[in-house]
Amino acid sequence: MHLLLLFWLTLAAILTGQVPPSSAIQVFVNDPLKWERGDRPGQPAPRMASGQVLVLNPDGALAIVYCYLYKTPDGQMHVLYQEGYSVASGKWRTTAGTISAQYKIIYANVPSRTQEPTMIEEVWKYAPANAAGHLARRIKARVDFVPLTNLADESKLLQVIESHRRRSAP
Repeated sequence: MHLLLLFWLTLAAILTGQVPPSSAIQVFVNDPLKWERGDRPGQPAPRMASGQVLVLNPDGALAIVYCYLYKTPDGQMHVLYQEGYSVASGKWRTTAGTISAQYKIIYANVPSRTQEPTMIEEVWKYAPANAAGHLARRIKARVDFVPLTNLADESKLLQVIESHRRRSAP
C-alpha cells in the first residue's frame, strides 16, 4: 500500500514539474572557481579560491556560505574559516522546474553598509540530476552552482551554519 502511495505521489510531482525533496542535505559550489596561489613566505603556497557554498536542506532550509576554499593535493576541499566568511540563511522550494529562494545575510565578519540585512528573493533555474535523491546537476542563480562532492568538512560547515542561525533567531 505504501509503495503504491509513493508511486502516485512521485508521478504527481513529475507531472506538475515539482521534484520531491531529497532525504539528504545537498551541497553545491559556484562554478567555475578561480584558483589562485596564496602567499606563504618560505613555504609552498596553497591554492585557494573565493567561493560560494550553497546548502539545501530537505526541510526547505537554505544557506549560502561566502568563503575561501582550499584544495588539498588529494582533491578534498576545505572552507578556510580563518580567512573570513559570511553566512546567508533562508528557505527554498521547487516550482515548475525552478527553485524559489528567499534568504538574507545573518553573519558577516566584514562590516555592512546597511543597518538591517535585506531579504533577497530569487527564482533559479536548474538542470535535474541524473541520480535519484539528488535535486540538480546544475543550478543557475546569480552564479552557476554544481554539486560539491569532495567537501572534507561538511559536518563543520553545517555546525557553523546552525550556530549562526541560532544566534540570529529573535
